[in-house]
Amino acid sequence: MPTTPKSEKESRLSNAAEALVEAALLDAGTASQKELASKLEALQISLDNKLNTVIQTQKASDLNFDNKINTLNQHLVELKKDMSKISSSIQEENKQKTLERALSMTDLESFQYYDGKLNYSADFAKIVIKWFMLDQGYYLPNASLKPQTYREVTDEETKAFRDKFKEQIKVLIKREPRLEKKPDGRFAIWYS
Repeated sequence: MPTTPKSEKESRLSNAAEALVEAALLDAGTASQKELASKLEALQISLDNKLNTVIQTQKASDLNFDNKINTLNQHLVELKKDMSKISSSIQEENKQKTLERALSMTDLESFQYYDGKLNYSADFAKIVIKWFMLDQGYYLPNASLKPQTYREVTDEETKAFRDKFKEQIKVLIKREPRLEKKPDGRFAIWYS
């Protein structure tokens, strides 16, 4: 296991104290050897006590630092949540403003279409945009750009109507609306 900076300090201080004791024992005479040994032992105990105090203080400081880091991380998480809420709110507000503006401009790119009778896409666009404002989609009619004469509207004709109407909505809301084919074969248009 690699040593940490704290255990290296402790090891170095302990080794230094032992080396001092050994050096003193070698140089001292027999009579003063016991006295010197006891003083050095007291010095080693004192150093050990001081080292333990430093270690305990450092541990307490580390714990306090860890608590501060945890608190800071919690605050950052809360801040991110708040920023996300604000961003969502701003996006929703911008969407509503765009749709309100589009509602007043439905005559742009307007065209005539036939769904059993002559209709104007500006009127239908108003209905669709109002549903977008409620976060809803709306079913498109099986309409055609040409009048129908006693026959069913072909898939190509309804696709041409869908494409042209989708383009009109795109111009109005400044983004590509989403078309969704339902299991019953009908198409719904959604704000995307």
